Amino acid sequence: MRHQKGCLAAVFSYTHDERIAEIRQRAERYSNTALANGAYQAWDCTEEKAQLVSIAARCAKAVYPGESLPDIPRHSIRQTFRLEPSLDGLTKASALYVVERVSIDEGRLTTIVVSIRGSKSIVDWMVNANNPAADAKDFINMEALNMLTGQNDTSALLVHRGFLASARELAPKIRPHLESALRSNPGSIDVIFTGHSAGGAVASLLFTHFFSNAFMLYNFLDAAHIRLSVITFGAPPIFSRDIHPVFSNIPSGLIGRGVLWSIINEGDPIPRADDAYIRVLLRFVQKTDAASTPASLPAPTNRFLSFTQRGSSKPRQQLPPLSLHALGTLIVLRDANADAADLDAEEDLRAEVLRRQELETLLFANFFAHKMDSYLEGVDLVARGEVNGKSGWLQSGLNRVERVQLEQWL
Repeated sequence: MRHQKGCLAAVFSYTHDERIAEIRQRAERYSNTALANGAYQAWDCTEEKAQLVSIAARCAKAVYPGESLPDIPRHSIRQTFRLEPSLDGLTKASALYVVERVSIDEGRLTTIVVSIRGSKSIVDWMVNANNPAADAKDFINMEALNMLTGQNDTSALLVHRGFLASARELAPKIRPHLESALRSNPGSIDVIFTGHSAGGAVASLLFTHFFSNAFMLYNFLDAAHIRLSVITFGAPPIFSRDIHPVFSNIPSGLIGRGVLWSIINEGDPIPRADDAYIRVLLRFVQKTDAASTPASLPAPTNRFLSFTQRGSSKPRQQLPPLSLHALGTLIVLRDANADAADLDAEEDLRAEVLRRQELETLLFANFFAHKMDSYLEGVDLVARGEVNGKSGWLQSGLNRVERVQLEQWL
């Protein structure tokens, strides 16, 4: 898990869209830069799931500088805690939001969101580059998780040192505000840890910390009406081994486990960014440095638009296997019509489940797709039910062909 500190700084030193577009264009000379249509399992997205993703995404956006409280339709939201980043970068900007909705059927529904800001400054990326592996045993209680699942995995859990240091700083600062919010809202509650980019990595660590220590350190979380979830956007992999099955195997009724989702935009390189993959990206960076950027390079009209037509006639770029793991089911958002052969096609958003072994075959180098605003574009469509061929939640059972037939009949 070690590489030169300059690697990530080099990849992210491209602030001009033209240079970022050049890296992407070079990568698209290969056939494995995008998912093939019809080759992946559609995510079983319900309106309830979409609402959770929407709340998480808007709160992940709100913690960035200059952002106001998010506007979430049919919900009220208030910020009960905000922490500004420290000068050394260890304490990431974070906030706690209480989101409420009144339902005729279910009464008042409360969601508490712990949101961690992604990287914004040079200091942030210095922390990100500080990534020799560190043992997380005194922060994540794997012994307690093993007891819950009946497993006996005693192997060390190593994580990114910089992100772990940030999570350690944040946990005691967040605790009293989280406990206060829970005690003030005694009904059924979802607690979501969320963040974009590096903020998603730290949010994953905080979720794992609070969940694994719920019996010992945080007994205010050990209640049947509380569900702990983690939903991240464009988060990098940080764990030395896959701990997602541990959470999946926890019996219901012991502790409130909610959802574990890692949302990825097609083309976003950060969810793939372990050391070996960063070296692959650096080769494209170096090629860009060696060549002049074409002045006529088109600016992308949407986050998924390809510069070149997709097709199997291109060679495949061989990639190293993933050495690190993210936390949560990988859900990729992509436009099935994002092909340069049809620039005027309406966006056809797909949300599909991606397996780890599938992700490691994909050459993602589209830094436009990593922006939080880009994630919000797709999440807004998901929130409206305009995903996987559906036109909205009221007509969620109709595919596009059936919808056209219904419109013609009406």
